[in-house]
Formats: sequence, C-alpha cells, structure tokens
Amino acid sequence: MMMPTNSESPAGARPPQPTELAGDVLLLLRLVLKDGEMNAAAEGVLRRVAWRAFAIDAAAFETFLPAFRLHGEKGADRLRAALRARPKGERRLLAAALAAAALKDDALVLREERLRARTAAILDLGEDETG
Repeated sequence: MMMPTNSESPAGARPPQPTELAGDVLLLLRLVLKDGEMNAAAEGVLRRVAWRAFAIDAAAFETFLPAFRLHGEKGADRLRAALRARPKGERRLLAAALAAAALKDDALVLREERLRARTAAILDLGEDETG
C-alpha cells in the first residue's frame, strides 16, 4: 500500500504531488489516530480526511480499509519501521502533507498539537519538522 514518493518524468525524479501521497498520508494518519484495532471514530476521521483532502469517495475509501485495519492491528511496528527508513526529506514531506490534510477536519484542528507530536514520534522527526 505504501506509495513511492518520487515519480519519474522526462526531466527525472520530481517531488510527489499531494494527491500522490494520499495512501501514505492516510496510513500515517491511521497510526497517529489510534494504536491497535481501528474504532468507528478513527474510521470516520479517516473517511472525512480522505474525502476533504484527496477527493477519495466512499467506494474508493473501501479499498483502503483492509490496509488500515492490518497496519493498526498487526503491522503497525512494521509500518513505522518502513516510514522511518525513508530519507529524512521524504519523512518531512509526508509530515507536512499530513498536517495540511488534517486541517480539513475540524476535530483534528482542535488536536493539532497532539497530532504533530504523534506524527513526529512515528516518523522520528522533531516536532518543528512536521509541517
């Protein structure tokens, strides 16, 4: 489910566009929201952010659910390790994309400080590097 963060073009590697990061941002948000089994509240937040930040409709969102459940229940440590193994620039870009996407949800805006702290911890970044 992890998406590459650089795309090839005739001019070579280019930074990803925000929508190209949607899968990774939503997986990261899933880890930030809740460890362990995903509950209805976390799923609701993910659905709202998916729609508001990336225009992922309900049908398309359903394709993400198995990965969200797997990574929260059994694969969270492996996903954290994979995210931390990325170059620091990519982790900072992912953190910034998550911060921007989270601003699309009123409930997350109210918890912005906690969101940034959890994002920094998961990505092994300083809180000042999260967006």
